[in-house]
Amino acid sequence: MNSDAKREGHYPQFLNGGWWPTPAVTTNDSPQEEEDTSKMVYICHPFGGDILGNTEKVKEICMGIMELALNGKRPFDDIIPMAPQLMFPTFADDKDPDQREWAMNCSIEILFTCDELWVMYTGKEAIVTPGMRAEIEAASDAEIPIRWVDLNNLEDYDVSTD
Repeated sequence: MNSDAKREGHYPQFLNGGWWPTPAVTTNDSPQEEEDTSKMVYICHPFGGDILGNTEKVKEICMGIMELALNGKRPFDDIIPMAPQLMFPTFADDKDPDQREWAMNCSIEILFTCDELWVMYTGKEAIVTPGMRAEIEAASDAEIPIRWVDLNNLEDYDVSTD
């Protein structure tokens, strides 16, 4: 797209001088698009305690899902991992009870927008922390499907079954 098109309003200019695309506008005259098959999946994994180590593990989980998607492993190419534990620690202090509760409540609100909750574990027994238990209970109360996913078998996991 040339710079004239950007100036005509297709791309608004931001303060940093960069350009950001605006979403396409559809009208009733437009043909119907295919139904979106993307699935937002809430990643449920221990966080507290070893915050740095668990943050790295959650990053690895999300990266693993992304790599499977980029390599054409169906249906991982339709999975959108949601991991609030990677976002809130950048500004909320997990050691401050008020900030932790606020971040947990925000995380639950994000969970309510998701299609599934995946409880991630490794090996024979899953470690379920109090925060994870709250997420699992919230998903159950909201009738959001809960899957227990062994990270040792993520690549072979059948995400298409209900």
